[in-house]
Amino acid sequence: DEPEMTCAEVPVFQPQVTLAGHEGVQAALMGTFKLAAEPVHGYPCYSKRAGDGEAHWLYRHSVNGTWVVSPYESWIATNAGDICSVLPAELPWEAGPCETGLTWRYHDGAAWQDEPEMTCIEVPSLSFHS
Repeated sequence: DEPEMTCAEVPVFQPQVTLAGHEGVQAALMGTFKLAAEPVHGYPCYSKRAGDGEAHWLYRHSVNGTWVVSPYESWIATNAGDICSVLPAELPWEAGPCETGLTWRYHDGAAWQDEPEMTCIEVPSLSFHS
């Protein structure tokens, strides 16, 4: 008789990013974004499900290297979004403050506004797969 083979659960690192601190017009774009399957512009891309079931996207701008939050996947091709980091960075939580201390901005529908309360942190997370 052959022994029965079983698969053990294996921990898998699932990188996540949490954006927090904005309570204004773009507050729906705050939350925890999970690493998407495919990179965008050669860098990691993150997504989260919104309350209405639509996805929101966090990706690196292809020209200036800043990080952008978009409510629509179709906006990624044109580097559009409603929140962006002030400075370029390799990863979104590395988008540190500029000389004025500002890290992020949001669009209020008419113009870009500074958001000194917004933060972006990496959230290590493990999931188990068998």
